[in-house]
Amino acid sequence: MPRGKVKKVIKKVKVEEVPNPMPRINPNFGPKYKVFVVILGILGILGIFWYKTKTWPVAALVNGRPVFRFELRQALESKYGVAILDDIITRKLIFQELAKRKVVADPASIEAKLSLIQKRFSTVDQFNQAMAKDGLTLPVLKERLSMQIALEMLVEPSTDAAKLQKEVVDMVNKWKTKATIWTTFDK
Repeated sequence: MPRGKVKKVIKKVKVEEVPNPMPRINPNFGPKYKVFVVILGILGILGIFWYKTKTWPVAALVNGRPVFRFELRQALESKYGVAILDDIITRKLIFQELAKRKVVADPASIEAKLSLIQKRFSTVDQFNQAMAKDGLTLPVLKERLSMQIALEMLVEPSTDAAKLQKEVVDMVNKWKTKATIWTTFDK
């Protein structure tokens, strides 16, 4: 081929349409599909609620009408809220002070006090029933005994139980007045 002369060669290729193996999805879903999605969404929300709280949102049914858990919480909070919040604040304050002062009850002392309490009952079943009546479990009782023993270690030893109790209460009240306590609870 002589230089300078270039031929353009263009081939026309016929493109065939290949059928799509995936059918087209109609974006206009029917009412059955919408109901299914709503039910699935509600079940998902209930599942997440149960997973997070380990309870269901309905506490009871009265003649087919639900009593929701938030209603129960509101009633309990309005009746016992201030006392329970004060109890929680006091326990947290005590454990913070005990940790700051590095005062820890000896496990043997806890077990000794626990056995003294258990001896007051004829059987283990009576002891367990009394704990259940008071809403206690064995770990909670041991925690309270641990706190009591550690507090008694901070005051002067006394054979007078009333004097010992007064000293502990005065000490805790003194800690409360020094502490910074902020709540959002409506009294």
